[in-house]
Amino acid sequence: MSVIIVCLGGPGPENYNGTQRMLDILLSDLKSAAEKAETLQNDYGIQMTQSMKKEAAQMCNLSEAIEERGIQKESLRSIHALMKNAHLSSKEAMDLLEIPESDRSRYLALLKQPQ
Repeated sequence: MSVIIVCLGGPGPENYNGTQRMLDILLSDLKSAAEKAETLQNDYGIQMTQSMKKEAAQMCNLSEAIEERGIQKESLRSIHALMKNAHLSSKEAMDLLEIPESDRSRYLALLKQPQ
């Protein structure tokens, strides 16, 4: 495995064109897969096949999943901290953190797992 770090710079003609701009578009979490495909076709002449569109959509979903996992991890830490330091029940901690009812069963299951 190799790690490559690329500084994308920022919007501006002196450091924001060519490959850097294309990578910024591809890796952006602010653009939908359809917007990315349109920009790649219009600005770079890259014809997006069904396979490429599918992969672009997966990249968008991957960034969302990573973000969700981070939020879940931080929420779980907060619940644990409130239970330990404020001596609250899991329900009280989730109430205080305003965890939606629809997510609570998932957090309860995670709380039961060994740390």
